[in-house]
Amino acid sequence: METALEIAAAVRRREVSAVEVTTAALERAERVGPVVGAFAEVTPELALGQARAVDEAVAGGGGGVDAANLPLAGVPLPVKDLNQVAGVPLRAGSRVLAAQPLVPEVDDGTVTRLREAGTSMIGKTATPEFGFPPYTEPRTGPGGEIVAARTPWDLRRGAGGSSGGAAAAVAAGIVSVAHASDGGGPSGSRPRAAGSSGSSRRAVSSAPGRGAWRATGSRRRAWSRARCSTRRSRSGCWPTGGRGTRRGPNRGIFSRRPVQARRATSRAACAWEC
Repeated sequence: METALEIAAAVRRREVSAVEVTTAALERAERVGPVVGAFAEVTPELALGQARAVDEAVAGGGGGVDAANLPLAGVPLPVKDLNQVAGVPLRAGSRVLAAQPLVPEVDDGTVTRLREAGTSMIGKTATPEFGFPPYTEPRTGPGGEIVAARTPWDLRRGAGGSSGGAAAAVAAGIVSVAHASDGGGPSGSRPRAAGSSGSSRRAVSSAPGRGAWRATGSRRRAWSRARCSTRRSRSGCWPTGGRGTRRGPNRGIFSRRPVQARRATSRAACAWEC
């Protein structure tokens, strides 16, 4: 697969249209995505609309937008399902929100910048519940079934977390690049678990972020319920078991944490919620 920069350069040179690139990525997402558990939701209408806008800009009729200012022109780039995208249900890997998803009215800062760079958002990638666990096995399937993100190189094994869906999408060749994030360090272990690579600025973005989340009272209530659910279901890591049972060297990683560390984590979660 071509790199993101190669795709963007080809789109700007009009060797291929953004719509053609996006259509091909959507086809791969529909065909391969369920196999590796990469997506929480695929968004073809949104992606194709954004791709058409890029093609108009490249043709010189895109509302005054210069194609030279689109460094990622026509690049299909899914967004992790912890970031809000206007009009797209947000479940955040939570069983509670899977039943009653939030539908943001605005994009957050990261999504806005990716759109302004010329990307087409083909879907929301899978994440564990609110991004807490280091594995991506959310209970968002029918009846609360686990939907695990898996490495395409060995479907018995998981793609890590919390950006496991993004890692699986890139490793499976669905897209050449995907949005990812990490609250505790560089976004590297998830792509490595799936046989790809990642990077991080190791800094907290100064761009607008959780405004719509913070303003939503139902989100706070869902967050509180989901935190209790997370404490009860902290099991499951790669390799993926039949019902998400944890195996290998990471077994019991949460239960072995010192009491002081668990208390600190709880205080941090409460501060973030409030």
